[in-house]
Parts: sequence; structure tokens; C-alpha cells
Amino acid sequence: MGRPAPGKCLLQLSLNYYSLPAVKQNPTPEFEGVKATMPPILQPLTSVPLGGKATVVEIKLPPESRPRLMEMGLLVGTLVELVRFAPLGDPVEIKVRGYHLTLRRHEAEQILVQPNG
Repeated sequence: MGRPAPGKCLLQLSLNYYSLPAVKQNPTPEFEGVKATMPPILQPLTSVPLGGKATVVEIKLPPESRPRLMEMGLLVGTLVELVRFAPLGDPVEIKVRGYHLTLRRHEAEQILVQPNG
């Protein structure tokens, strides 16, 4: 067997096509009615838009600073509203349980929230 002519293939393949039975596109019964859940989107309290509401998910402040915030009603699960920033961006005013609370910006950045809405 010599060299093949230019443009000719030395090896020929034979492909056989098989027909497959149709597959039903119904979901399996154990997953019917189950909704996929996304993990919550966490962001610092300072990134909530002005007038925006969010729920406190985690407080990453040092242990010596947490009791002060807890006494003022800022707990995990609490609904907060970002009211305003001071002219130079520090402090931050939030509304918690019906009253206004002012926090330092570095404290507010360590409070992780999940936006509502």
C-alpha cells in the first residue's frame, strides 16, 4: 500500500447511528414542588442605599463592642433602615426598632446585612 493521493484519507470510518427511545421530560416525583434556594446575599450595612431596609445577619465587631450594640437593640434578625451619612461619610445614622442610632462607619462596615426588597 503506497502513499495516499493528496486530499485522500488513509483511514475510513464507518459510523452507525442508533435510534434511542424517547425520554420523558417529567421531573422525578421526589423533587416536585421543591424550590432551589440561593444563599443570602450579605453586604456591609454601609452599602445599603439611603432609605433602604435590610435585616442584620452577622455582627463581626470585637466581643467588647457587641454588648453595647445589643443593649441598643441591634441584634441578628433585626430590621434596620439606613437613614443618612454625615457630610464626610462618618458617622452613619440608621433606624432600629423605631429610633435613630448613630454608628461609626468602621462599626457599620462590620455589620453584615441582607437587603430587603
